[in-house]
Amino acid sequence: MEGVWSFNGAFPRWCEASQGLYWADTLAPATQGELRSSWQFQERISAFCWDAKGESLFAVGPDSGTLFVMQAGASSVRRFASLPKGSGRLSGLALDDQGGVWTTLRDGWSLVRFSEDGGLDRTIGLPVPSPTDLAFAGPNKDMLYITSSRHDLTMETLGNAPASGRLFRIRPELTGLVARRTDWRG
Repeated sequence: MEGVWSFNGAFPRWCEASQGLYWADTLAPATQGELRSSWQFQERISAFCWDAKGESLFAVGPDSGTLFVMQAGASSVRRFASLPKGSGRLSGLALDDQGGVWTTLRDGWSLVRFSEDGGLDRTIGLPVPSPTDLAFAGPNKDMLYITSSRHDLTMETLGNAPASGRLFRIRPELTGLVARRTDWRG
């Protein structure tokens, strides 16, 4: 689809504060009224997530295996953490109340948590090769839900991972952040 409403790099995100789903298109051409930022990336970004204070924005760069962090009001982009390509492609993003940053590893059969300083803190193996996203949920935000894909998997891989395409739930003994409104004036 061409034009202003084409979704070249769009992804949906749930906003708890307004109880609604919104779309962000990271590759669309600039148009009047578009959300803009001074942050520049040399690769596509597949997920964003604000910290608890609404001061730092985390972003996933799946092609380089990098988690980026930006500060509200600043134009610099800093590498928060990275993983080698052989670990899987970063996909999805969630933050916990201890400052941990979680992401799934597509083609990596796992999800990982980085500590507040960017060090790899935890790796959790999954029974599927392509976990795609994750989110804390439940009344206490103490359950971590992980989506997975079965698209583009060979019959042999599906035979070894029959749960591909399903939703998983784990209790990581940490609580997720409650989504909040952020005054973003990039």
